[in-house]
Amino acid sequence: MIILLAGGTEVSRSAIAAKILKKHKKWRHLPVAEIGGVTQLFGVEMETDDDLLFGIACECVTGLTEEGFHVVLTHDDAPALVKMLRRECGKDAVTAILLGGDDEKVVYDDVIDTRKSTSNDVFAMIEKIIVKHRAA
Repeated sequence: MIILLAGGTEVSRSAIAAKILKKHKKWRHLPVAEIGGVTQLFGVEMETDDDLLFGIACECVTGLTEEGFHVVLTHDDAPALVKMLRRECGKDAVTAILLGGDDEKVVYDDVIDTRKSTSNDVFAMIEKIIVKHRAA
């Protein structure tokens, strides 16, 4: 299973991802925006755009799923990433969740109104999605 958490703040997305990883040992977190920083570790200067970041993210997700892991990706807003992930990994493998208002659904499977929910509430909603996916 692949979950993309978009919207909200970096802190809220990371906190929710951390809760998922704490409860589920076979999950990994990939913050897409940090992929661009990896090139700096190797002293490589390169221009990174969303297409490149999303392509690298898809490759990472493919590798992790082949190793038997589930993945939660986080990004501020990524309709293009949702489309790329579904094309590369299969439509049924990806659940895209937007953290924000209830009027913002475009390519996302679920929208969680974080204006009315705590991080524990959001985590509980995502847990229901994970359980539902396992049952399918």
